[in-house]
Amino acid sequence: MQLSLTMWFHILLIGALYRTANLDEPVRDLRSLQEMDWKPIRIKVFPTERYYGSFSNESATFLSQAIKEAVTFLSNAISVHRLLEPIKMMRDERCFEGNRIPDLKEAHFTHGVEKTDLVIIMDASDKGSCTDSSATLAHASPCELQRITHRTTYTSLFSIFGLGLNGVRQLCRTGENSQVWPIKGAVVICSGKVQQQGLNLISTVSTLIHEIMHILVFSPEILFQRFYSENNDSRNKSVITVVRRGWKYGGSGFKTVDVTFVESPRVLNATRQYTGCDDLEGAELENGGSDGTSKSHWEKRIFGPELMTGVQSPIAPFSAITAALLEDSGWYSVNSSAVEDLNWGKGLGCKFARQSCREYIDGKPDLADAAYPYCNFRDYIVESNIRLNMLRCSSKRHYVRTCMFKKNETVDKEYKVFYGKYETLDDGSKISGDHVIGDDELTDYCPMWKINQRGSERKRESDGICSHTHNQLQELDNYGMEVFGASSQCFEQDTLFVKLTCVGPRLFGRVDYAYEKAFGAGCYDVSNILEF
Repeated sequence: MQLSLTMWFHILLIGALYRTANLDEPVRDLRSLQEMDWKPIRIKVFPTERYYGSFSNESATFLSQAIKEAVTFLSNAISVHRLLEPIKMMRDERCFEGNRIPDLKEAHFTHGVEKTDLVIIMDASDKGSCTDSSATLAHASPCELQRITHRTTYTSLFSIFGLGLNGVRQLCRTGENSQVWPIKGAVVICSGKVQQQGLNLISTVSTLIHEIMHILVFSPEILFQRFYSENNDSRNKSVITVVRRGWKYGGSGFKTVDVTFVESPRVLNATRQYTGCDDLEGAELENGGSDGTSKSHWEKRIFGPELMTGVQSPIAPFSAITAALLEDSGWYSVNSSAVEDLNWGKGLGCKFARQSCREYIDGKPDLADAAYPYCNFRDYIVESNIRLNMLRCSSKRHYVRTCMFKKNETVDKEYKVFYGKYETLDDGSKISGDHVIGDDELTDYCPMWKINQRGSERKRESDGICSHTHNQLQELDNYGMEVFGASSQCFEQDTLFVKLTCVGPRLFGRVDYAYEKAFGAGCYDVSNILEF
């Protein structure tokens, strides 16, 4: 849209990544029958014994609710040709990875899991990609694919007119419409990371949906080459590599870059509609991050907070691009009412979709907020003058946004977006952009406008979204007199004001202050505002 699993939207700031597990490709060559009509997908989740032992009672209860809501969302959003046979579990199931599954009964092994289209094993770990040195919070992958055959039903004319034959004659086409699709998958939650997060249901549900999407469709190495089409062939052309020249970076630097796209028909159309670029090659896949992130998510720089980018955001829309990927697989139909609007780079054209952020920014006026969704050097100057993050409102006033800058003298020159730019501040000091970059590797270190997560409030899971009531501060801490709730919207203030904190004793009549918090925009209740 995971147990003390989380306020997982904090990964926006701490850089936690999604990964897809690198499992071998398991195809079970048994033919199962499917219904012909599209119906909501049926998903059943079985936690491992290790999962049950990894979390506190409070966290376990919280996560159970999150899992339930994630499964409900997916069932409402996605339809399949339902399986007509139970999904049989094997005792040496690769999904188990040696774990015991307390909720699996003997009948699940001998007969199968009934009335189910996808079985998910929910596990927990603190090893491998879940170690402390990793930013990964969870990973997932399909762990069994099965050959499926459509079942076609014909009604006998003799039965219709009562001419002596009873019921319905059912014929199975065993070889004409077979395809391979995922029927089992595993989600692994990094238990050690859970303690670093808070409990936020919206964000946790979004994270679980993201991981299950990796099982359903977004596993390029395992699933993309198996996409199915009406003429019964495997597309094998859903991912291409395009070489683009003239990628501009710091100063006058240029380089050649290889960009990987998904170019399946619906994805191609949805991406062109989203960007407003009629000849765009497809939906760009992520080029940064580790093996489990790179090429396994949409490109963060282009798709921003979208559900299937590699770092989750407080708002993670299930966009038309991901919906198109599901349908292009041939395995799913998507309920259009579940698709959410992605405003990040909407309508920004071919230059935004194809250019580096340096080239795109240089093509915009040298004014604050003129290169959205990127932050330009003028935005950095504004923040440097006030010595704090400048706050603004999103275009629809749904949240407070801010630019995320950091300095890094060791990063490669190709990521130094403001290299060669200089300015004099209001106090007369000179400032250089040579070492200023964005805070996220997956955006190619391009500085981005992001939902504001306020420093000391971060532990309180404050995300700057006006409708989220958990952001409401206690009265004595609410210096901006903000109100968060269903009827709240973001408003920018004509005059910036700053909270100062006295530091040190008064000496010779002088008091030193520290800048603690800036205000330039905030959330306020509009339900009682009169319209004139």
